[in-house]
Amino acid sequence: MEFEIQDLNETNEGAYLSCGCSPSDSHITADIRAGQKCKRAWLRRMVPKGLHAKVAFHAGHPAGFVEFLPVEVAPAPVKGAGILFITDIHINDDDEGGKVDYQGNGLGRRLMASVEEYARDKGFSALATLALDGPWMPASFYRKLRFSLVDQAGPMQLLWKPFGDCAEPGIWRGNFQPTIGQEVVHIDLVHSSQCWGMTLQAEMWRRVAKEYDGKVVVEDHLTDDREVISLEAMTGSIGVYLDGHRGPGHPLDDEHARNLIEKALKRKADNKPDAGDL
Repeated sequence: MEFEIQDLNETNEGAYLSCGCSPSDSHITADIRAGQKCKRAWLRRMVPKGLHAKVAFHAGHPAGFVEFLPVEVAPAPVKGAGILFITDIHINDDDEGGKVDYQGNGLGRRLMASVEEYARDKGFSALATLALDGPWMPASFYRKLRFSLVDQAGPMQLLWKPFGDCAEPGIWRGNFQPTIGQEVVHIDLVHSSQCWGMTLQAEMWRRVAKEYDGKVVVEDHLTDDREVISLEAMTGSIGVYLDGHRGPGHPLDDEHARNLIEKALKRKADNKPDAGDL
């Protein structure tokens, strides 16, 4: 299968913002487009800092993309210097008509080869990424490309591939501390504009919180500012804390969010302010 890999530009930006899919695909809902608007604003802020992407096409159809930027400005709990950090790579499992599977055709390897070529040309000394044992950012994929483990925190693995002189990167816990509300339940949302999925989850929490007539306060903490990065918060799609209690990192629906808020309100009524995991 033949692929064309392009540098991110104004023409292919729509495919990039749609996670490597066609911007006109039926699954791109109005809510997703609203999230993409935040992603586009993040893109405009981060390109001058070194953000870049490669977008792949097959016969005119978007097939996938890879996104990367200098580790010093990455919205992730990592530390290092002179390293190009990969934030996301995605290969579509079908085109808009659902007839072609782009996975298993070597596109991931080709995209990563283009990233390494870019890194060497720009004077970086290594590639690095945070990976998991799962379908998203799978560690097994990077290991096949000769990435090796350099640090680990729970399920999160920091992998790197050095090809020059530089110090090893490391996982950084960050400075964020959740708030425990006094009169109301305080919800801290730790997320990045880098992912429109996180933006949609944050909007869901804000919408549900409004149902409680001022008994619940929501505060956003954008990891676009590295001073508020939280390692724990970045192990899922979004970091959620209800009065200091860590919520699930995976995406939730409205009803699940309501259940967690109800539990937090009950703890408040029972005068149990201690923090922990939900």
